[in-house]
This record gives sequence, structure tokens and C-alpha cells, in this order.
Amino acid sequence: MAHRIIVNGVIEEAVKYNILLNNRAFRYGDGLFETIRVCNGVPLFADLHHKRLTEGLSLFKIDAPEIDDFAFFYNNLIEIIKSNGIKSGGRIRYSVSRASEGFYKPQSDKSLSIIEATEITDNLYKLNEKGLLVFVYEEILKPINILCQYKNPYAFLHILASQFQKESHHEICLMNEKNNICEGISSNIFIVKNNILYTPHINQSCINGIMRQVIIQFISKILDTEVVETSIVKFDLADADEIFFTNVIQGVRWVMGFEKKRYYYKFSKLLIENINNFIQSQF
Repeated sequence: MAHRIIVNGVIEEAVKYNILLNNRAFRYGDGLFETIRVCNGVPLFADLHHKRLTEGLSLFKIDAPEIDDFAFFYNNLIEIIKSNGIKSGGRIRYSVSRASEGFYKPQSDKSLSIIEATEITDNLYKLNEKGLLVFVYEEILKPINILCQYKNPYAFLHILASQFQKESHHEICLMNEKNNICEGISSNIFIVKNNILYTPHINQSCINGIMRQVIIQFISKILDTEVVETSIVKFDLADADEIFFTNVIQGVRWVMGFEKKRYYYKFSKLLIENINNFIQSQF
């Protein structure tokens, strides 16, 4: 007799859902993913994404020797872009999970990768016209461990915190178990004070964001701006001259206000202009 399951109250043949039922990322969050920005039909910062993904796979003990090869990784990005007809702006999700039977303890460490790509409107980055209002989510604190640097499907904290995003121009700050600010829902946070950039250190449980890396490694040097990776508390938000959030898909989003404090976007505007110039210089 065929194995059956119930899906939303309807009895179905399990074979129809084999890919889902056998996917350990679905069952246990046993996997990683990268979200990659496309500009001019080309994946941006592929080397940084590849480094973070391979480091994460090694940490999670997922065996994906083909992905260790950068040429294989990059060619997959190019193929998914071409196959979806993306000629300007786009986004890619490169997911890798452990492909194994077993419960919590897998029977093998072999991998399964799935790559998706969609077109987006903007080719280069654009600064948000309306500044964000920032709220701090304190109901659940993010644990501090080395796993937090990588993007994992298990994202209940971020999902629950996002319920407080009542409008598109709101952003939520997450706090770690030491009651320090660590990141936004899907972004890293920077504050500007006396022309110095401050951002949570990786040991504060923030994602090691690709745009965060680009700003620290490249753009700050172009602008001759000091970056300090440190711990940040709520008072630092109120004391900042400027606040902005970064991620590789949206670039830079400036903050208009936190509690009673209001900010401008002078540095954010300069930053996104230089990021776009840096990108165009790579083509």
C-alpha cells in the first residue's frame, strides 16, 4: 500500500511531496543559504558569498566538494541568471542542505543544492526616499555563538520580530543575550558618530553580511573613514549622528528616527553613491 500523508486536511500520496519530506532544511533547518544581488545580469561579490558559504558548510559539516570549487559555484550563478532571462537587476538564493535520511542524527553528510533567481526592478542600488523608524525587539534575545554568522533557514526569531514591522518604512533591531544591539531583521546596522562608523562586532551574534564586509573592506577605505566593530547598546542609537541598515539586496537604508531622536542621511547618501561607483568599476 502506498504511503500517505495529510496535507492541510487532505489525504495525499507521500510521493508527491518527497522533495519536501526528505529535505532536512525543511525538517530541521539543516542547511545554509546565500542571497546574492545581480547587477547588469552579473552576480555581485561572488567571491565573498562563496567564502561565507564554504566556511558555513564546513562548520555545519555538510559535504559539498563541488561547491568548494569557485568556478563551479560561479558558473551556477551565471547559468541561473541566463536561464531566467535576467539582464539587469536580480536576486539569487543559493540554498544548500544536508541530503540524508535520519532524524536529528543524519545518516550521511552529502549535500543538496537548489538555486533560484528572480528579476528585480532596480539595477543599481537606490537610497530609500523615506527614512526608517527604528524599534527595538526585546521579547526574545538572540543567542551568541559562531553559527549566527551564517544564513540558516531556521529563522523564528526574525519572523516573530518582523511582526512588529507594521509598515514598510519601519525596521526592527534585534538584541543579543547580553542586551546589546546585534542586527536588523534582514540587515546589519551601522551608526555614525563624529564621522566614525560603528557596527556590532561578529562576536555580538550578527550575520557576517556581505554588504557589511564590502563597506568595511573596500568602501570605508575609499572614503577614508574609520570603522569600529564593537558592542552597541540602545543608548548608542539615541546618541548617534546617523544610523543606517545594510544588506546585499537593498544596499543602504537610512534611518529617520529612533524614539524621540531624528536623523539625516548625509553619510548614507555618500555611501550608496560610492558603492554604486565601486560596482560599476568592476565591469
